Amino acid sequence: MVNKKSVWIFITIILTVLAGCSDKQLVEHIYTFRGESENWVGEYKVNGTVTRSNEDGILRYRMYSNNILILTYKGSIETILEIDELSYSYQTSRSRSGGAGTLTNPTQKQINHKSGGSGGIVREDEIIAVSIEIGGLTESFELTTTQE
Repeated sequence: MVNKKSVWIFITIILTVLAGCSDKQLVEHIYTFRGESENWVGEYKVNGTVTRSNEDGILRYRMYSNNILILTYKGSIETILEIDELSYSYQTSRSRSGGAGTLTNPTQKQINHKSGGSGGIVREDEIIAVSIEIGGLTESFELTTTQE
């Protein structure tokens, strides 16, 4: 008679072999960069996936990411409400982006900038350069990866 332990070992071996034969591999990239200047705190959140597949003997990579830059003003809400317009920019090894206008949500003292799509994913070991300009004065700082 076959014992239960032998059956489970057999099933585990079969599942391991089948998983190894898969033509698709998915790797997730989820990390956060942080940094600050005198008046601002910055966060850049990366949520990306890389799918590697073997299609007809050709190795293919597909990359997709959703990213968000969050800039939070350290000062009082009263001070930030006096700002008519500001501009900001950031640069990774893959892209440069930014915007101008007023705060997205002045009661939270934040600017939110979403980006992403198919193509490259920001590497975890990068340094992201951020600049914010208000009234001709510019503050620049760097965002680096943090351990969560």
